[in-house]
Amino acid sequence: SRRLSRRQTNNTTNTAERYLLYEPQYGTNNQFRALLNAYMLARLLGRRLVLPPLFPPRVSDAAFNTSSSGVSLASLGGLNMQDFFRVHANKNIFHDHFLELPGYDAEPISFEEFARLQIAPWRMLRIGRKARFDEHTQILTDSLLGTKTKEADKYLELVDMELSDRPTSEKVQHYFGGCDDTILALDGLNFSDLQRVDVWKVLPDVMKLTQNMLGMIQKIKQQLVAELGTDNYACYHVRQGDFAEMCAKLERIPFYFRLAKNKKLCYVTNDDLYSALQQVNKPALVLSDNVTALKDTLGKSHLKSVTSEWISKAAKEVSRLDGKKLQLFSLLADQQLCAESNFAVLNAFSTVSNRIMGLRREEKYQVWTKNMKITL
Repeated sequence: SRRLSRRQTNNTTNTAERYLLYEPQYGTNNQFRALLNAYMLARLLGRRLVLPPLFPPRVSDAAFNTSSSGVSLASLGGLNMQDFFRVHANKNIFHDHFLELPGYDAEPISFEEFARLQIAPWRMLRIGRKARFDEHTQILTDSLLGTKTKEADKYLELVDMELSDRPTSEKVQHYFGGCDDTILALDGLNFSDLQRVDVWKVLPDVMKLTQNMLGMIQKIKQQLVAELGTDNYACYHVRQGDFAEMCAKLERIPFYFRLAKNKKLCYVTNDDLYSALQQVNKPALVLSDNVTALKDTLGKSHLKSVTSEWISKAAKEVSRLDGKKLQLFSLLADQQLCAESNFAVLNAFSTVSNRIMGLRREEKYQVWTKNMKITL
């Protein structure tokens, strides 16, 4: 690691504004996590945060499946974050974490608005490791520089500055506080949570669903309660799909390996779900990426249940959205309705479950474990 000096940049702009731009990576909830880290760094460094588009379900899908170029949301295959969230927080939100965020308190700027300034970074500072289970991308800087993904190294100086997975606020200010780059461009923020900050606990106070989103989700909840016959329901997150491969390779990520050693369950089977349903004995909302495989298990239970598939259909009816907007709204509805359940069983290995834990304010849930015994 090395400290950045006050070096003149080749940014061509007359503005006194200084920005923090970062590359979003991986799945939707990973993008939420990186956003919080970027928000805190921008506040620490007195910079205006550039809000990236959202790329459901994964950034790499957009990066490698588009042949167009440009900086519009349509050309990038992304969604306007401000259609779904208001990103802002009062300083006192962070006081419980012994973290002071002095200085700049400006509203973030959208990526499309930023692109109209016609400025671009000349270097990218990589402060965290690359992905182990996904493709790494540079979709935003590529679009600003007019390059294709995987060719950006020719146009953008890459500087590796790994600060450790959990840098202190003091370390961030030490390394980046003297940087005069008009645009501080960062990569690796998904793996750069600040020390003393529980990202998932703070996230709901920084990324707040718009009133329009909340209103539509409450309409779905009314239908959910009618379908289940009660508002006293339990929620289960059963991640299968891509977890079959990931859960077989936990030794590649020390944090996941430690979770497994503590008997946390990564891959949840149908038998695990059935056992939990019987122990909790409440009507169920079951979130899963593999609903078809769960139908027999849910069918043999005497309890009423609905799944993510049901939520998606209700979301389409209520919102009139389609395509990626509907996909993202359905995901947000899943998580919000799970957060509002009376009890939840969640997956410690999943960022979906992590966000739900934060929305629940860490209350009334258990994580999947081997030979699980549930205590209500």
